[in-house]
Amino acid sequence: MNIPFLPPQDYRFPNPDYALAHCDGLVGVSADLDEGRLLSAYCSGIFPWFSENGLFYWFATAPRTVLFPEKIHIGKSLAKTLRNKPYVVSVNQDFAAVIGHCAAVSRPGKAVHGLSPSFRRPMRVCRASDTRIRLNVGILMNKAV
Repeated sequence: MNIPFLPPQDYRFPNPDYALAHCDGLVGVSADLDEGRLLSAYCSGIFPWFSENGLFYWFATAPRTVLFPEKIHIGKSLAKTLRNKPYVVSVNQDFAAVIGHCAAVSRPGKAVHGLSPSFRRPMRVCRASDTRIRLNVGILMNKAV
């Protein structure tokens, strides 16, 4: 298994294909987590998964599903759910609160819970510089469906 160390200020990432095939998606390890690295990573489908001993572990995910609206078939049950609107969609709303909620997530059996402060600071910088768009879809828990 060949996992590269990503040098500071060099925001290039290796092609994630090797990592996906041989390293469970682990693309590289770095000592930095800043706006430049985050933007380069996000543009490549790579994400900082966790940090340990001052190092950040960067993972690629398998390609995700892409839905083409003109090709989607919506069945009766889903159509009914959509008509009842048990969800809310927002774009770039209350980013700090969303990051705070992610940070508060409990992960049973894991030593690390949610987003640590070392992850939250660079994400806030990215948001403040308007370099990322966040789409959030939330289920309304108190609405009868």
